[in-house]
Amino acid sequence: MTPSTSDRNILRTEAYADGRNLATRASIYRYRRPPLDLAAAVLAELPARRGLAVDVGCGNGMYTTRLRAERPELDVLGLDLSAGMAGTVGAPAAVADATRLPLPDGVAAGVICAHMLYHVPDPAAAVAELARVRAADGTVLITTNAADDKAEITALWRAAAARATGTDHEIPDVTQHCDLDRAQRLAEAVFTEVRRIDLAGEVVVPEPAPVLAFLHSQRSITGRGLPVDEVLAAAGELVTDTIAATGTYRFGTHVGILVCR
Repeated sequence: MTPSTSDRNILRTEAYADGRNLATRASIYRYRRPPLDLAAAVLAELPARRGLAVDVGCGNGMYTTRLRAERPELDVLGLDLSAGMAGTVGAPAAVADATRLPLPDGVAAGVICAHMLYHVPDPAAAVAELARVRAADGTVLITTNAADDKAEITALWRAAAARATGTDHEIPDVTQHCDLDRAQRLAEAVFTEVRRIDLAGEVVVPEPAPVLAFLHSQRSITGRGLPVDEVLAAAGELVTDTIAATGTYRFGTHVGILVCR
């Protein structure tokens, strides 16, 4: 059985049918310490040159939009498995599978693959495609989460599920399918040079609402197979209790950029 983290139907029709869930998850990082503009950090690793830049798994356009605004020398193409996502970033954009990119060999001066390899059933095939479409002097930038990213959120789901059902549950961990270490190994198998940049921090939230909105945005994947409304209600109690006792709700964040040439 295909896990919910990489089930194409769930991804296209529920988790990423449009940009709302992704926008909700991104919004919680305004509470990150130290602050991090991840898009700026990624784009800083893309050398100045003319040509095609491809945003593979463009989502709601976090990178596509910034590239078009800040790098006018590039022709920027957004690609996403979800028509609802690809349709939000503006032309040119297309629906595409990361393991079968609709591009010739060696055509892209820059390729961005941001936080999506863990949703691909075969991440190795996707990384091979990134390498295939990269021009000989081009750059591929991969971002993903490290294995310890948001461990407290996974523990919260587990505790809330146990409180709601009286039973322990395995909670799908999106990152586990292709965390930063695995992504690095896959990249090193096909690229001559891979440089890793680790960016760790902490998210410190002073009220329950942003945390609960974050959990709600994960329900179609992380909450799969659970009585999700009851679990989210239990999570609300746990988060509220934590903030009442300590003043904040905290979780660690650890992402990485792989600069591949």
